Amino acid sequence: MLSAIVLLMRFSDALFYLVPSILTGLIFGILIEKKVSSFIIIFLGTVAQATLTYALIPLLDLIFQITTIDSLISLVGLSEFAYKAYLPPAFIFAISLIQIVITYAFIREQINKLNIDTNDNSLPKYVLLIIQLSFTALSVVFAFIYGPISLLIMSFAVLFGVYITLLECYEKRKWTIIFTLINLLVSIFLFAGLYSLIREPFGILLILIFFLLELIIVFSNLCLEKSHNKDRINTR
Repeated sequence: MLSAIVLLMRFSDALFYLVPSILTGLIFGILIEKKVSSFIIIFLGTVAQATLTYALIPLLDLIFQITTIDSLISLVGLSEFAYKAYLPPAFIFAISLIQIVITYAFIREQINKLNIDTNDNSLPKYVLLIIQLSFTALSVVFAFIYGPISLLIMSFAVLFGVYITLLECYEKRKWTIIFTLINLLVSIFLFAGLYSLIREPFGILLILIFFLLELIIVFSNLCLEKSHNKDRINTR
């Protein structure tokens, strides 16, 4: 009897962790071979992992007569949250992102040891801006259609926003870093002031204010770079 219970537990782990991880590993291999940028590999890998995990949850619930989502939400202390029904898609995405980042870091270490050529170049910034703006707009639209998807798409927008912000700060322009800090303070005040005016639980969408304001900084940098490039060409 004990061995049967252990077998079932291992079967549960295999369904919930191993199967999505194996399939995600295959996706990693294909994307690395196609020389897709690291960030896009992580994003697409996370979406794939989250989708596969989410698809297997009903099967786990059926086999073991449990509610996997409720168990996970209780694990992080949100079982009493009034709007916990909105959390599962975004929550699974966040868990998958952590798994994928750790997995990809390990894979990249092994790839570097094998001297395999990879592509670390990011997508053009204007493409990232368009994607981030699209996710932001969709998250607002879905707030009026289906809340859980709105919060999931917000997670996409935040991920792209963080990446874009890090790219800008990595270039170490003093005025960019200064304006980013000012943006952070302004966003905190706007979040605090406007939160009570937004229908629950969508006040959290106000976090996107920071990234929208950051896009103005990024766009300004792009315009300045374009202007400098034109000046150099004219000088020649």
